[in-house]
Amino acid sequence: MYGMGVESISLTINSTKEEAKKILDEYNKGDKTEYSFALLAEEYSDDTASTSASSSGIFGGLYEGITEGEMVPEFEGWSLDSSRKYGDTGIVKSEHGYHIMYFVSSGPQYKSDIITELRNEKLDKISEESN
Repeated sequence: MYGMGVESISLTINSTKEEAKKILDEYNKGDKTEYSFALLAEEYSDDTASTSASSSGIFGGLYEGITEGEMVPEFEGWSLDSSRKYGDTGIVKSEHGYHIMYFVSSGPQYKSDIITELRNEKLDKISEESN
């Protein structure tokens, strides 16, 4: 089974495509790195479950290990497109609003699980050291 990893800046259903384009333009005017996209997700995303605003330990709009049937079709269609390469961006509209997308990776689910586990361990260590 293959899973994908993307970062998304999710805007509410009341947002406009122009608002989504403005955020993507801001990203494109910068250094166009995964980290800069994550910072924009922290600033603009209305989906707090995928940002540091939640207690999930997730930062920057990251979704990992997503497989077919887990997300709305429009989000999945963009994310699971086999032509995607690291750093691809785009805007997707779904029933939930607009999503500004950043493609991170695609690979076997076990690799995604390992990466997630290692990232969580690192975040736990950083959190413990800061206390």
